Amino acid sequence: MSTHDGVYITNMAGEIIFVNKSFCQTYGYEEAEILGKNYRLLQDSLRGDAKQKKISTGQLKISEIIHKRKDGSTFPISLSTSMIKDDNKRGVALVSVVRDISERKQAEAQREKLIAELQESLAKVKRLKGLLPICASCKNIRNDQGYWQEVEVYIREHAEVDFSHGICPDCTAKLYPDIYQKSLERKQDIVNALNELKRADLTAISAAVGLPESNTENRLRDMVKAGTVKRLELSGRTFYELPKG
Repeated sequence: MSTHDGVYITNMAGEIIFVNKSFCQTYGYEEAEILGKNYRLLQDSLRGDAKQKKISTGQLKISEIIHKRKDGSTFPISLSTSMIKDDNKRGVALVSVVRDISERKQAEAQREKLIAELQESLAKVKRLKGLLPICASCKNIRNDQGYWQEVEVYIREHAEVDFSHGICPDCTAKLYPDIYQKSLERKQDIVNALNELKRADLTAISAAVGLPESNTENRLRDMVKAGTVKRLELSGRTFYELPKG
């Protein structure tokens, strides 16, 4: 028992005959106004014992129930009750120790809410598996209802992903040959610049080829991925050079 626990003692008729200071502080009663009252005054009549959880350990009974303060507000408690017996082993009084478990119940509720949210999130996770019937020509996919959908729509609905559209080099060459040729020329300019500069940062390369740094950086990123340019980090700065050999 903690010094913060409330204690009240009732006779076998249920009348409160003793309360400690912590009890009065927890429930908001003065000692004089609660003595002689029936302990059921403390119970939440709207909830009754529906929420009661009892654990019996010998003659000690532990319950988790809802109690009511003087102002009508309710709160969850852990209630430990034991019986005082006379020499003839007849019950003469009940000692009840009350502990406010509001914080614990709030933590449990938050944990349960988090678990529910996680379970809901997991339930929403969808995985693509099995064989997907896809058109050999237009690449549309037949869904479970037999309708044909664009591949982006189908995957978005079944994998909860979205798409950002760009255009690959092969399609650029086929659909926009002039733009593709100009892009190749710009990349060759970068190669020529690095042949002369040997090693240079973005600013120097942009100045050498006469392009804005953003355009030069995009082309350098593609060339690094393709392996035609090597990227280096030296003293916190980024440099580029042609691969050796």
